[in-house]
Amino acid sequence: MLFPQLTGDSSSFGYTIPSNGDKQQFVIFAYGTTNPGSSDVNADLVQHFEYRTVYFDLTKNLTPATPATPATTSSGAKPTTSHAASSDDIPLLPYQRMIVAHAIFCVVGFLLFLPGGALLARYLRTYSPTWFTGHWAIQLVISGPTIVAGAALGVASVNKAGARHLDDSHKVNCPYS
Repeated sequence: MLFPQLTGDSSSFGYTIPSNGDKQQFVIFAYGTTNPGSSDVNADLVQHFEYRTVYFDLTKNLTPATPATPATTSSGAKPTTSHAASSDDIPLLPYQRMIVAHAIFCVVGFLLFLPGGALLARYLRTYSPTWFTGHWAIQLVISGPTIVAGAALGVASVNKAGARHLDDSHKVNCPYS
């Protein structure tokens, strides 16, 4: 069952997709049992049970929906859930690409280059008097820019997404902050 928390025959979703000439529309939605208190599109869901991403193919013709087929939108598009489609079918949004790049740069910088420089210092200083040159080159010249680029991509992705820095509804409240 796609939405196990929604039961009965009266569950439905209704919305409009503005026409902007696109052939496909990527939609992210969430639902919960707590009323947000507003019908505004920017209203926050206090707690959500589930979220999904769907693609609407806006090139399809409008056909009447039957109980055996998925519902169609007013433009005739049939939703397809992201878990049924391959990862190549769903392009990442620009800020999501930046988050992936942020993760890659930080993982490589912190988990590959920094330990590599430390291990070089640990094991080569007994064999070579020039160990320090290799150590600082890896730590400063390679690790430093990689980590700074990763941190900058993290900040830039939050800005591009229009989100708040280091503050969201999923954080744990620390009594010492």
